[in-house]
Amino acid sequence: MARIVEKAPDRKAILIEQLKKGEDPYPVTLEIHPTDTCNQRCAYCYFGGRDYKPRRNDLKMGAKEYQGLFVEMASLGIIELKITGGGEPLLHPQMKEILRNAREAGLIIRLTTNGNFLNEDIREELRGSRKVRISIDTINPETYKKLRQVDPALLEQTIRNLKGLIELRNQHGSRPGIEIALLLNKLNYNEVEDFCRYMERLGVDRIIIRHDLFDKHN
Repeated sequence: MARIVEKAPDRKAILIEQLKKGEDPYPVTLEIHPTDTCNQRCAYCYFGGRDYKPRRNDLKMGAKEYQGLFVEMASLGIIELKITGGGEPLLHPQMKEILRNAREAGLIIRLTTNGNFLNEDIREELRGSRKVRISIDTINPETYKKLRQVDPALLEQTIRNLKGLIELRNQHGSRPGIEIALLLNKLNYNEVEDFCRYMERLGVDRIIIRHDLFDKHN
């Protein structure tokens, strides 16, 4: 069955219309970083692998505070919520509730994650979200271990979570859109073709390939 792709809101048209009315428009997107904590130590990441010292070892905002923020966002016409970080956002202990509150507030949700904790409960709360971007970098367990400095078994877990997300998307038409990110460096450059073919077979919506700006592995 063909998936129905919904057109994104025309942000430019919204802004122009508000300006014509003499309104002082608010941004249409708000980005939150729920935590600086991460389970990975990617050498190319300035948060985890570049001697970054988190400024927030404790959580400053819980689900209740975020719920109030989401209600205020909706009342101001801020339609999109980007959840990313510093750290791995799914390590926030109340992320399931945060996602539910955002969805109930009518916000368009975009999530960026390493995919390690994208379990069934979290995936269910992502029903109808705009996009989920999973940063993987490789489908080779040993390369994953070197790049991410974690147990290579986490790659298998992440692929399993990805497959579950694809199944959820297929059940709900077109949402969420699924993006896979690969940061290109000397450890994975010769794996790119196999990586893309594999992800295409799985049925992801988009593959994003970028260069390692911090030049750690080049």
